[in-house]
Amino acid sequence: MEASRIWGELESELQADIEFVRSGILALASSPTDVCKLEEGAQIASEYGLSSKLVSPDEISRIVPELQNSWRLGLYTPDDGHAEPIKATRAFAEAAQRLGAEFMPNVIVRGIEVTNQRVTGVYVGDEVLRSGAVVCAAGIHGARLADSIGVTVPIRVSRSSVAETNPARNFTRTAIWSPNVAYRPTVRGTFYLGNGYAAQGAEHDITLASLRHLRQFLPSYLNN
Repeated sequence: MEASRIWGELESELQADIEFVRSGILALASSPTDVCKLEEGAQIASEYGLSSKLVSPDEISRIVPELQNSWRLGLYTPDDGHAEPIKATRAFAEAAQRLGAEFMPNVIVRGIEVTNQRVTGVYVGDEVLRSGAVVCAAGIHGARLADSIGVTVPIRVSRSSVAETNPARNFTRTAIWSPNVAYRPTVRGTFYLGNGYAAQGAEHDITLASLRHLRQFLPSYLNN
């Protein structure tokens, strides 16, 4: 709820167009298992005061008439919103620059330097950038950087593809989140497509890294 409030004010704070719109999101259930997930989600949302509500198949058809399939149940959050990720990222970077941050694009950090058990910088190419503190925000590459100072971070990498369509008839402003596919419209008349909440389209490559933290991730491996 706090994130939703902040996003609504970000364009003003960042002084940029990030294409943020509140057009709602509709999660769909096609099986008894899906229904249980949505019912649990609705209960949690109610406890915390979100606007989410369960909707019947007839209500689903009214929200997005073009939807096909026999959906058992829906979870609709009318005040949910979304922004354009690239624009939002650039807006944060430009705002940081205005406050004195310096960016070094296309530069690879190879590791973290430690002197007398204290972080003193990062290795960039053949040089070291000195610093009294380092924030590692490297995402899936964070484990490799942590390894350089003997810190183990269990991360299992999987791929979840997202695609953008060509401009198409924008038949709805509501984002859809179903078990096998998700999509949302953009203000440019295109759609973003991705995996649904069942995450059946995600892929993991079996490598030596897969075995390193096998104990932690074994339940996930077995479930997938």
